[in-house]
Amino acid sequence: MSVRELSLGPAVVQLFVPQRRPFLMVDRILGIAEKPKPTLVACRYLSMTDPVFEGHFPGLAIAPGAHIIEGLAQTAGALRGLLALAAENGMDQALEDLEHVEWAATLNPGCDRARAEAVCSKLRSHSGNRVFLAGHMDAKFLEQVFPGCRLDYHATLLRELDDQAHFELEARVDGRLVTKARGSSAMLRLR
Repeated sequence: MSVRELSLGPAVVQLFVPQRRPFLMVDRILGIAEKPKPTLVACRYLSMTDPVFEGHFPGLAIAPGAHIIEGLAQTAGALRGLLALAAENGMDQALEDLEHVEWAATLNPGCDRARAEAVCSKLRSHSGNRVFLAGHMDAKFLEQVFPGCRLDYHATLLRELDDQAHFELEARVDGRLVTKARGSSAMLRLR
């Protein structure tokens, strides 16, 4: 699998993921592979200052499994959103458009602000169509995850039928598999 490297931060992530802090579990989109199956790679930087570590657990901070699963689900939702955007004009065009959104958010002088705003407006107009984890989730936690690391999420679209999709999900720390899961999502219309 050949992953196209990306560096898309919170401004882009929040176009695809409805959650916000403190329940936004994806910090950056790192890459995408279109073949053999569409796969999105994203990450979350775990910090000891995250409020959850105050109580989970005192004296031994461990990332909650529910938060890892939520990060995987948000990554799967971002993948579906990116694929929907790419369906209109192709993946290359979609990624270029998102790069301009990232540049606008980071005050990069190479940014085409009109293009960035057009992309944001288009995605906001579809914000009533959100992807949520639904149905069956089968997860295995293989290692504990501690603050101070970068948790990499991999979401691979296995199959899609109408508004339903099935994913293979993995979370890694320093290349080591720490969680693997399979889950389903549904596109819900919230209008």
